[in-house]
Order: sequence, then structure tokens, then C-alpha cells
Amino acid sequence: MTGPSDCSACATPVPVGVTFCPACGCRVRLTDHSGLVVKGNFRLDERIGAGGMGVIYRACQLSLDKVVAVKVLHEHLAADQGIVSRFHREAHAAGSLRHPHTITIIDFGQTHDGMLFIAMEYLDGRDLGRILGASGRLPPKRAVHIAMQVLEALDEAHAEGIVHRDLKPENIVISSLRMEPDFVKVLDFGIAKIQDPKRGDAAGFRTIAGLVCGTPEYMAPEQIRGDPIDGRTDLYALGVVLFEMLTGQLPFSGGPMLSVATRQLTEPPPAISALVSDVPPALEAIVERLLSKDPNSRYPSARAVHAALLAASRSFSSPRTPAVDTSDEPTTETVSGSWPPNPSRDPQRPSATLSAPRLRRPPRWIVAIAAGIVAVSAALTVFVRGGPGSRSAPEGSEAPRQLHANVSPATAAADETGRPQGKAPAPPTGPAAHAGGVSPEAGKSDTVPAGGAPSRQPVESLASAAPPHGTASSP
Repeated sequence: MTGPSDCSACATPVPVGVTFCPACGCRVRLTDHSGLVVKGNFRLDERIGAGGMGVIYRACQLSLDKVVAVKVLHEHLAADQGIVSRFHREAHAAGSLRHPHTITIIDFGQTHDGMLFIAMEYLDGRDLGRILGASGRLPPKRAVHIAMQVLEALDEAHAEGIVHRDLKPENIVISSLRMEPDFVKVLDFGIAKIQDPKRGDAAGFRTIAGLVCGTPEYMAPEQIRGDPIDGRTDLYALGVVLFEMLTGQLPFSGGPMLSVATRQLTEPPPAISALVSDVPPALEAIVERLLSKDPNSRYPSARAVHAALLAASRSFSSPRTPAVDTSDEPTTETVSGSWPPNPSRDPQRPSATLSAPRLRRPPRWIVAIAAGIVAVSAALTVFVRGGPGSRSAPEGSEAPRQLHANVSPATAAADETGRPQGKAPAPPTGPAAHAGGVSPEAGKSDTVPAGGAPSRQPVESLASAAPPHGTASSP
């Protein structure tokens, strides 16, 4: 199948019908392989991008019916056996990376007609270059969060002896997941430069004759000079990316590539504070150190940069919520971590917070329960001090039966309250007392309410009112 024409050497788009590339002078070849099935398992469906090393297709992995991405290297690269050997070595090394922020390589190889390819996971997102092109610059909080994820991917790669060599916004893809709106994937480790510890720095690095591996705006000075490189070269490139995210512009840009490379070697980068005013000094100092011309003046590792950014992020204010006056409350420390969920998909990234212990007021329900306990305790105290006469029959039980039908109102009141409500008249003596139904045995008997405990209250009340020398006789 035919399609748009790009230069097979530099990937520059050329007009239809043009034979030689106006940028590099190489012969133009059709580079669209849509519809081709690679290695019997990957069907190239649509061309979605191109770069200096090859063309990228959205493809289908037929064995799993799964959408993947396939990068097909330019044809002139496959003509050099040294490049083919290097491609297999680097693709195999990159395939061993398993970090969540590193793109997953599914398969790689060479077709029967000599075409080199790498099959990778398909990312539904936008590269950082497009995001910066649309927004200009990012809030410091979001920029730091993206950089910290890139550093996590670089840390694993550098531990395996892999140097990316071409870290730039176009190789950083931002995807929106359900629980992470700014999830980073670093691309193109498959064509990175490999350092072989067994062979040493000089013999362990491989280069491609006639091909500049890197982008001048993001290349470290030692990379431009052709000196030995290591993981600190990638840290310089990350410093350029951070500078661009924070200010919306590159530290060195404009003019021919040679001019940009020369400025990378000789000129200090402009101060971030001279361009924007919302970048904390601690963060500006980190970027300045990353852009040091001497690799020994930079941070020694990706992990060290990650720790520095984590510490600097404590000076940030949350980009999603306004500052709140908490002068009357204990202060808390906010530490940037992994990006918390953001259902609203706010372009400004929130932060994960780790708060120091705070002194908080107890919940209202605890206060209410405590007040209730105090009130019940007070009521019980009054109830106990009131004596037996203050007790009432349990709910649902039958009230105690009166033993005397002629109890005066004052005595009845004394029965109910436990205290005499005035002086009660003396009961009749002699036959009148017996006729009233009161016998000497009454003071020895208990009245048991239905379903309740024995009650002596009516008997005790009457006995206290009887004269000292009663004349009632036993029946």
C-alpha cells in the first residue's frame, strides 16, 4: 500500500512527487506499510507518527486481538549489519525493563525482507510536547509530579546500564487513567544507548555512523562533544524538560542545530526567576544543578534528584484548593507523592499529602455521650439519696396494694415522696383501730406487687404514725 512520503533517513515530510529530501538530500521512499502483517502476528492498521529512527503504527496483535503499537525502523538502518546487531541488543535490554512508567515491549525482530520492528503497548494519551504546545507551561506542582515519574523510570534503566540518550517531551506520554489523570510512560528505550559494564565505558558504548542520536536542544555537553556518557546525561535532558515545563520555553533554542549545540556547550541557562515568578527557589536550584555543564556537578543519580524534588515540593501550595488560614490550628506538612485521583480531571494536578499528627477536637457524638453519662450519674445519685420511699414500681408492674383504707392525704404524700408532708393525725385506738383493718401482724408482712420485688413502704409509713402504746388486739 502507498501513503504519505517521509524521508527514510531523517523522517522529514516531503511533498508528493519529490524524489530527494529537501532537508538531507536522501532519496525519498514510500514509508507507509499500512495493511502489512509483521511476523504473522502484528497487522499494521494506521500510521500514527514518525521520528528519526522509524515510523510508528497502530496495529493489532492477532493472537490476542489486542491493540498495540509497532515501530518500523527506516530501511537504510536495516542495511547496516552493525546497526542490526545493535538494534537486537538494545531491544532485548529494553524488553527487560518492567517499571510501570516505562513502556512495555511485547516483541521485536526482523522480517524475512529485512525490516526491523519493535511491538510495544499502545498508549491512549498525549505526549508532553503536545501538552506544552497547547498550554504553554505547567504549574510547578504538576511539572514536579511528571518529572518524578520520569525519574522512577530512569532509575530502573540506569541500574540496568541503559542510558536513554534522547529524553525529550515527545518521548514522555501522559495518559489519563481512572485513578491517575497524569500517568507517565517513557518511550524509546529500545533505541537507547547501552552501557556494558563487562566491557567498560569505552568499549561498552555503541554509536551509529552518520546518525546523531539525540535532539540538540536536550543534549548534554558531554554528549555533544562525543565524550563518554552515563545516567547523568539523561539527568541533564530532564533538567531541560523541567525548565520547559516551568517556563514554557527552552533554555537554548533558535537558529541552526550547530548554533544550539554551541550554546549548550558554552552559555549558562537563563534564570527561571527572571522568566516566571511562581517557581519556588528550591525548585529553581534543582533545575540549575541539573543543567550544570560538568557532569560531576549534577546530581549523582535519578534517585537523588527524586529525593530533592520530594523535599522541595513541601514549599508548594496546592494548585487545586485555595490557601486556608489555619493560624489557630496545628500546622501540617504536605509532601508530594504519587498523583492522587482527580475525578474532575482538573488540568492542575493535585498532590498526595502526608500529614503530621494533629490535635483535633473530639467529635460531637463523643461529647454528647459523655454529657449523658454525667446526667445519668447525677440522677442515680439523687435517686439513691432519696431513700426507699422514692422508688416507684417498675413499668408494667401492678402497684402495691394499700393496707389501710383510711390513710390521710398527708400520709399518702409521705408515701410517695418518702418525707412527711405535714403532721398526720393519730390513728384511733382500741376497737376502732381493729375495725379499721390494721392488725399487729400487718407490720410483719410484705406486700409483693405483681412482677415486682417486695415493698415495705406502706407498712413502714403507717407504723411510723402509730402511737407508742397501741390497744389493738390480735384477731
